Amino acid sequence: MKRDTYLSLDLDYWRKAKNAKGVESFFYNLFQLKREFFLVKSHDQLLGDINSSQCSSLINVDFHSDVAEDNVDGKPLRLNEGTWVNFVTWKTTGSFLWLHPPKMVLRRGYCHAFRNPFHATTVSGWKGIKKEGGVDQIPWDRIRAVGISISPAWLDELMPYEIVLPALLNESTLRQALMIARGKMEPRRVRIPVIKRNMQELRRMQSEAEARGRQDVTGHQLAR
Repeated sequence: MKRDTYLSLDLDYWRKAKNAKGVESFFYNLFQLKREFFLVKSHDQLLGDINSSQCSSLINVDFHSDVAEDNVDGKPLRLNEGTWVNFVTWKTTGSFLWLHPPKMVLRRGYCHAFRNPFHATTVSGWKGIKKEGGVDQIPWDRIRAVGISISPAWLDELMPYEIVLPALLNESTLRQALMIARGKMEPRRVRIPVIKRNMQELRRMQSEAEARGRQDVTGHQLAR
């Protein structure tokens, strides 16, 4: 199977999650890739890595679509965390799939102004574009590269810091992730831990996180 897909992940996908159910299986599959990923604070910072990836398919696991019209009232689109998908250089020959949380109110995740790019499929410039709920349909055997946006401005729940980051990263890269999230370190490529964490270990991590209460992994109290 040809590896031609870039998997882009925004931690705000789990912004409303209350426990690790459904998260653990996703990250278990991610662990099995055993490759480096590009870790950034804001999603638009992944653009350079995506453009140089030589992929032909982009999957965005995200609470927000991050795609809009290429122009609004004749005005060029500005690059930001809600429009970066429009700036992928190979979009005219590629496909884009937005995987949003199941059962969410889609208008809360849309980033367009007037014309919905998933209905008026030519306004974003992608050859193929669609949206689906959930992450079960990810073709893991076709993933060529992975990029992860921490998006601290959108994490209004405890879950992503207490469960997702500790589950994803070892101690060294976890410290880097927190520094990137706080703007004290530039985006960088890090390696997914080779250690094999199973579901039981992830559940243990969840229990430990819940026991700590509202503290992040460095022991600092999180602001409400």
